[in-house]
Amino acid sequence: SVIPGIGMNRFQALLRRFGSPEHVLDASLTELMTVPGLGPQSATAITTHRDYAFVTRQLNLAERHGVRIITCHDDDYPTSLRQIYDPPSLLYMQGSLTEADDNALGIVGTRRTSSYGRKMTERFCTALCASGMTVVSGLARGIDTIAHRTALAQNGRTVAVLGSGLDVPYPPENQSLMEQITDRGAVISEYPMGTDPDAVNFPQRNRIISGISNGVLIMEAGESSGA
Repeated sequence: SVIPGIGMNRFQALLRRFGSPEHVLDASLTELMTVPGLGPQSATAITTHRDYAFVTRQLNLAERHGVRIITCHDDDYPTSLRQIYDPPSLLYMQGSLTEADDNALGIVGTRRTSSYGRKMTERFCTALCASGMTVVSGLARGIDTIAHRTALAQNGRTVAVLGSGLDVPYPPENQSLMEQITDRGAVISEYPMGTDPDAVNFPQRNRIISGISNGVLIMEAGESSGA
């Protein structure tokens, strides 16, 4: 999953051809070139990429932080997420998803909220939790934080999707909130442990919020907002 140029489609094509990641990594350049859609650059990257130190660090960090690494072939990988155009090959997860989370709605919006935005976010999240729905958001300041906090206050389930590694909470002041969400839902990311919250990560993150939700409610946002 960390080899450049290997997205979900190529990941799946390689598994169909060779049966397992181990066999993919053992394949020769000639064998890899027989996989439809895999060019010489990506095939060469597979045969030359052997950063096992990175893998060991990831496994150690995951264990230290209570993080599970879920592949797209595992039973607890969100079913709806498999249906999007570009599902992640791996998810890093704290907490757990349940069947109840199949009935989820994303609640997102601006970091600079108005009193109206705050009030409406609390009202919608309260109603959603009362009806047994899971609130999904991105742990960001503003609307996202209010959505998660309201769900927790209503004893509802909530899921946070991060644009950083799970050991790099962002924003940092939400680390305590992240821990509370882990007890009442899940915190997930497609980014390896240690990944900083780079701006380019958040549009990618957003497709996971929508991918695990039945819909997304944008509470309040400007025209240029990522929401």
